Amino acid sequence: MSDWADAIKDCDEEKFHSAAYKESDAPWSSVFANINIHNAYHIGQIVEIRKAQGVWDSKNGVN
Repeated sequence: MSDWADAIKDCDEEKFHSAAYKESDAPWSSVFANINIHNAYHIGQIVEIRKAQGVWDSKNGVN
């Protein structure tokens, strides 16, 4: 995830507004947002599973 965050930080601002697909005007910012939502969903799943197993340490910030 750190590499992903660094890649987004280092990305040229113009890239966010350019078309992500040849056949659509959808911008890269939309693609990046969808990837981030997807990752957040799965991170939530991991936390929920670890909590259900009793192996989640609440010191990690999620009670």
